[in-house]
Amino acid sequence: MATTSPRPELVGASQPSIALAKATTTARVTYQEPARLAATARLAGARPVNAFLNLENVTGSGLHGSYEVYIDVPSTGTTAPGQAPLLAGHLSTFGVCKASRPDSPHGGSGITTVLEITPLIEQLHHERGWDGHHLDVTLVHKVSPCGGGGETESDLKIGRVSVYYS
Repeated sequence: MATTSPRPELVGASQPSIALAKATTTARVTYQEPARLAATARLAGARPVNAFLNLENVTGSGLHGSYEVYIDVPSTGTTAPGQAPLLAGHLSTFGVCKASRPDSPHGGSGITTVLEITPLIEQLHHERGWDGHHLDVTLVHKVSPCGGGGETESDLKIGRVSVYYS
């Protein structure tokens, strides 16, 4: 008998249209209260919960390099003693320019990157006492394209940062 995976549910999202800086940008993902309560109950249950961080509709022109993506980094840029920022993964901007063109197969909607953050969510709950009301997502510009000399002012934007549980 095959088991079916539960359908992913949106539990939180940022405000739309986040402009990415060349250095560091932080977006707050606010959890919807009914979804937050259901997700917290599921974390305490026997069935494992899978968590996914979506960086949706990344658009821009030109070359932008890549970004490291961290979750729950305090807005002050410092962390509590012994608590390093939690690296969720990387955002590559390869293909963003082409996917942002209205005449592209993407219709100008850009690219979407999905990062699995299940162990990080569990770590936030169990080791850091996270209340699950919001999640800070920080993007740190790390790799400049082609040695970094030819970048222009960044017009890179993220349509929305969201978290889904399944």
